[in-house]
Amino acid sequence: MPKRREAHLSHDDHQRPRCSICQLGREGTIDLLHIEKLLADGARMRPVGEKFGINWYALRRHWLGVSAERKNYLKFGSKLSREALTAAADEERLCTIDHLRVIRVGLHRTFQKAVEVGDFHAVANLARALDDNVERGARLTGEWKDEPRTVTNNIAIMNLGSHPSSAALRGP
Repeated sequence: MPKRREAHLSHDDHQRPRCSICQLGREGTIDLLHIEKLLADGARMRPVGEKFGINWYALRRHWLGVSAERKNYLKFGSKLSREALTAAADEERLCTIDHLRVIRVGLHRTFQKAVEVGDFHAVANLARALDDNVERGARLTGEWKDEPRTVTNNIAIMNLGSHPSSAALRGP
């Protein structure tokens, strides 16, 4: 009897023989694991399809057929699940700056994936989120100081006719 592969470790290609993306992956034409990892990390389908030269509609159909268990495995790995992450955060009582660090790591990872795929809309949004995260962290640690910026404009209006040195300015 053949050894059954775990569903979260490999795609059930024998159940979806007509999926064009699965077929390309079986042939070795595309790096299916890399594509699925990008999608699990939140990359948008159209840029991923363009990067790998595949139809993004077919990619969407493929992704809808991937089990939730496999998507979680691709996103969190074999030993880390959402529940485990929540339990670890509760257990260690991370302070605010540590939470910002955890978020910043995820933002950097996702930013790298968006740059890799060429999704410039996501790059811009993630850059702004990273900027906000860094600013918040800097404010908490005291590295960011809002200095008061007061601009005072003093305008002196002189009556040139009554001042003796104004003759040179008035001309002949």
